[in-house]
Amino acid sequence: MVVNFYPGGRLMRLRTQVRHRFRSGIATLATVAVALSLCVAPASASVGGDPTGNVIGTVTIPRDKQQLSVTIYDAVGRQPVRTLIEGMRKTNPDEAEVVQLRWDGTDDYWHTVAEGNYTWKALTSNVAAVEDDSIAQGSSPSSGKGVFSTGVGAVAADPAGNVYESSDWEEFHGELRKWTGDGKRVWGMARAGGDMAVAADNDFVYVAVDGDEVPLGDGNSDHFKCGQTMLMRYEVAKMEDAYSKVQDWTKWTGPGVDARGYILANASRPASVYGLAVDGEYLYSSEHNDGQVRKYKKDTGELVGSIPVAAPKGIAVDPATPGALWVATGGDVVKFDKDGNEVAKVTSLTNPYAVAVGGRHGELYVGDAGTGKVHRYKLTADGPAQDGEFFGAATPGPIADDRLRWPDQQYMAAAGCRNVKDLPFPNTPYQQGALASLAVLPNGDMVVADLMNSRVMTYNENGEVRKPLTRQAQFTPFPQVNLAMDPNIVASGAFDYTVVPVGPDAGRAWQPRANWRPNGPANVIDAGRTSQRRTLSNGRTYMYFFGTGSAPRKMEVSVYEYSETGHTMRLSTTVGQDVRLVGDQLIWRWFSGFDNKHVDGVITDDELTMTDSDGRGIPSLAPGAWVDADGSIWFTVLGGKTSDGKPLGPYTLKVPVTGFAGDDPKYDLPAAVGAGPTIAPDTGPEQFFPINTKIDETKDDRTKGDIYRTGWTKSGPQPNGTLFWMGGSTVERRDSPSGEPIRIVPRCGRAAADTGIPRLCAPENGGSGLSAVAPDGDYFYTATNAVGHAWITMYTTDGLVVATMAAAHYGTDDASGHQSFVDSADGLTAYTHPGDHQRYVLAEDSFLNRALRWHLDNMDSVHRLNGGCAKGFGWNAGGATISTGWGQCGYDQARALMAEAQRLWGQGARTEAVERALEAVAMGREIAQGDSSFQPTLAGWLTFVVSGYLGEIGRRDEAIALLDEGRGLYQALVHGDPANSQYRWGLVNAHMYLAQQFWAKGDHDQGTARALDAVTVLRQLAADDQSYAVSLGQYLVATANFLTQQGRVDEAIALGEEAVGVYQRLGQDPQHLHMKAWVLNQLATYYWAKGDHGQGIAKALDAIAVARQLPQANQTYAAALGQWLLWPTTGYLKDSGRRPDAIPLAREAVDIFTRLNEADSARYGPSLAAAKQILADLTAA
Repeated sequence: MVVNFYPGGRLMRLRTQVRHRFRSGIATLATVAVALSLCVAPASASVGGDPTGNVIGTVTIPRDKQQLSVTIYDAVGRQPVRTLIEGMRKTNPDEAEVVQLRWDGTDDYWHTVAEGNYTWKALTSNVAAVEDDSIAQGSSPSSGKGVFSTGVGAVAADPAGNVYESSDWEEFHGELRKWTGDGKRVWGMARAGGDMAVAADNDFVYVAVDGDEVPLGDGNSDHFKCGQTMLMRYEVAKMEDAYSKVQDWTKWTGPGVDARGYILANASRPASVYGLAVDGEYLYSSEHNDGQVRKYKKDTGELVGSIPVAAPKGIAVDPATPGALWVATGGDVVKFDKDGNEVAKVTSLTNPYAVAVGGRHGELYVGDAGTGKVHRYKLTADGPAQDGEFFGAATPGPIADDRLRWPDQQYMAAAGCRNVKDLPFPNTPYQQGALASLAVLPNGDMVVADLMNSRVMTYNENGEVRKPLTRQAQFTPFPQVNLAMDPNIVASGAFDYTVVPVGPDAGRAWQPRANWRPNGPANVIDAGRTSQRRTLSNGRTYMYFFGTGSAPRKMEVSVYEYSETGHTMRLSTTVGQDVRLVGDQLIWRWFSGFDNKHVDGVITDDELTMTDSDGRGIPSLAPGAWVDADGSIWFTVLGGKTSDGKPLGPYTLKVPVTGFAGDDPKYDLPAAVGAGPTIAPDTGPEQFFPINTKIDETKDDRTKGDIYRTGWTKSGPQPNGTLFWMGGSTVERRDSPSGEPIRIVPRCGRAAADTGIPRLCAPENGGSGLSAVAPDGDYFYTATNAVGHAWITMYTTDGLVVATMAAAHYGTDDASGHQSFVDSADGLTAYTHPGDHQRYVLAEDSFLNRALRWHLDNMDSVHRLNGGCAKGFGWNAGGATISTGWGQCGYDQARALMAEAQRLWGQGARTEAVERALEAVAMGREIAQGDSSFQPTLAGWLTFVVSGYLGEIGRRDEAIALLDEGRGLYQALVHGDPANSQYRWGLVNAHMYLAQQFWAKGDHDQGTARALDAVTVLRQLAADDQSYAVSLGQYLVATANFLTQQGRVDEAIALGEEAVGVYQRLGQDPQHLHMKAWVLNQLATYYWAKGDHGQGIAKALDAIAVARQLPQANQTYAAALGQWLLWPTTGYLKDSGRRPDAIPLAREAVDIFTRLNEADSARYGPSLAAAKQILADLTAA
């Protein structure tokens, strides 16, 4: 049989009333002392942290979270001591997981900590870092791998139409690649290019390489000397697509060749090979500084001839005339026959450099570096005749397909030598790299190295770009995003890239947008300079370029004003330091601003006003400077002296904009130095040694954003030659209101076992490889380098790890391939897009010349366990002593978690609500263990809230366990304070809710037993406090229903009669009469179930008689009367053969529901239809 527990869903309303009683009475609960057992990790708990360490606590990763991070702090929970767990993932993603926290007592510097008090905090989330397409690296059509190029300096084609590119790769290691003419990658390799010159035939590719880039071979890691130029060859068929090893070259063995198989092209003058060409027998080398075009046997390398030419540049063989060469020299391109005689000439060019012969009819192509144009000439018996003119020179601004950015002069390379002391040409800066290069394919396509736009373009014979045939790569991109300008533009050096931030192509669509490099000498701003863009208070936008000076101006910030609409770049001012050796003493000087005496875009020493400084200056490579949103430049100063001559340690200096001279911002670096440090040297025990500074610009008050610095500490590894200029070992964050620092140590020596990230920092470096930090509001990111790999870690501002990301193995076939390396403090940027609030991270990949890009999914899943409270414990040689409770934070956050659970439940987020409620309960247990006054709150949560949530989502065993725990707490509370009605009422409901859960589970015996327990306690409570009598009547009926369904009808009848008596004693209040009628109606069903139909009908008619006394204007009462007329009364009368008595009752019900339907048809229409059907069935019979 089906038993109606309460009319109109009264069971749920009853629970709501009970919860209200619980909440309203909680403030008056008395304090009792009840022992609670300490919750410990079960035997099946996972282990997090140091497997052999001591237990410092346990945490539970909730069902709705997947990963866990834990950090150990000082006693007050402020200063991180050890990142214990970084993103540990659950074993079973669908279940909660208990994790036992173990610590070996070492900090992030690998040192054993002092005995004392410590704390830990924990964070869980489902955050996923999704790697998007890299920026500034790609090819079309896609090669399936990275392009792996930088600014390609030289291109060549073989007779079959394959294309070869020679470029710099990861700090001038020389890369060489082969592509098919239709853009398919064949192979690429490191340490084989050189950016100078390249030529190819069907068997070999020939390159000119600076000696500083050429390994000697035979296991020797040394190189030749800067300025020496080597010619070398590679057998095309043997080349592999690999970057982690030096590939074999084919050695020459002829007379005069170096014993190691190279041709030393210039023994007496610095780097001079500006072009290579090859025919069937010879290799030709244009040796600019020697004024010679030399001819070598290409099979042996033997020098067999030379043509004197004034400063020769590009060269090309003329296939129509054996032994003839076209040579660019001065403003001309001259044809020499095999004997070195001039036989033809092209004149009136500005700076012809690139020369090629090819195409459908063997035309001559000349790339003029002075104009950015390519000229095509037909070679006739009367001499060259111009047949086409293509392209032109680019200006600062948007990148166009038909505008080329060839440098104004070669790159000045001496300062970049790794073996400067062995420079064979002392004090002679030499020029390296091609200005312009092009190759022509048999079908007439032109392949152009657009060097300063960092791309290789393919055009058809009409000069139209073949859109699919482009390759883009920027040398060492330092990605920056200025949200105040345009969040969809990524800037790097002088480049802009547009990215798609939202939608299906988010993060995967990008293209070069603009190149703001000003016209002028190439060494002022090249593609590798780091830059920042700021709009200042005068409304104008400026680019700040770091490291733009050449020796002796090691650290210089050059400021350019630029115009998006006018496509102009104007040198505005400069700020920095000068250091030079005078005698045997280093002299440091500061400078700010310049007098543009020469009006040539280049700042020379005589245009600067220098001020002496006794400091140690500014780091020149890291870059050691940052520009905030107001244009203030923040320098790291490596030391100096105080005003009274005492030594001054490294400090941070803010140099503000002091005004404007016209449109130029004014800075006074000497005055800022004189005013003293912005952040003083650290004189504490750690003696923090800053290297770089960044300001979090996401704060509302831009001038008071959090300050992040990277550097070294006394406890950590000390600077060495490899890592000193990068980021140090430690991140310092200074909160903007207080200025108080905390320090975090990203470590690469230890990793969560399931991250799959190799962490190979050498132990002697203390596991440090920090290179950069990037703030973004509530989070910050660090870049840490290891051997052949780098990864980015996302932290909360107080040092909890949220996510870790690393570049995928990208493009190399060899397993170890160089995957990533963040090589500058400006090589890491993080921001939140203001449109969709998506978080992004951009990181330099120095080895592969791209900017890696990730977006962070599921950021709303970030959840601090225990409300973010720090759990205390004592630490000594014997292990850990875990503190009880959570302090005041625990009280506040446990209640906040429960409130959050109730909010989530109300919003329908049931899974999340249950997990937050369980977390509140776990905290409540620990609080109640140390503070008995919290026990009633915990008992109430267990009984009235959490168990109900669990039951409603089908997790009944857990609900029963919590209810049993709540019942035990209430029993103890009642034992300690027997007169407390609230405790007794809690115990009643713990019994009854257990009954409901057992019954729903199918354990009817347990369910009925608990219901009888509830009635027993409630009888006495109602006897002592009449306000509980109404509830007693309800609980009597609920228990009677259980008994009836188990066949224990006599017991059910007894409880039903008792309930009638309860409401009879409560008097004539309409609500009490309504409940009396309901109880009588229920009692009728018990008698009917027993077989005593007469009593069943009598009780049902008694219920109707009572219900008719209630005001029928009340829809609730009227509807109840209508229902009871139909069920069970009409049915009982019909089944007893008293149909005539049933018909009037059914007609009365129809009348009631007709009136109700007129007021609310949606609600009462179904009832009216049912009543009419019953009446029709009765009258039809």
